[in-house]
Amino acid sequence: MAIPEKDLRVESRKDWITTAGANPTTEQLMLGCQLRIADAIEAMAKNYQALTDERDRYKKRYMSERRDNASVRRSNQALRAVITKMKNKK
Repeated sequence: MAIPEKDLRVESRKDWITTAGANPTTEQLMLGCQLRIADAIEAMAKNYQALTDERDRYKKRYMSERRDNASVRRSNQALRAVITKMKNKK
């Protein structure tokens, strides 16, 4: 490689119209672009995984609250029935 000390990701972002100095080859620029694309895809995958984990946490919490709500609803209905029976006994 002509430029081993430079990062190809950084070099691929530059405007390489001039031919002065030791410019990277087209293949090296394409490699730098591919590395940047790979980094972007990894970042997107990380964000997607974080969103998926957050969705799973909310779904678990929702289902738990839904079960608790149903339990409280049944308990209230049972207590209303007991109160009604007690009123009818008088």
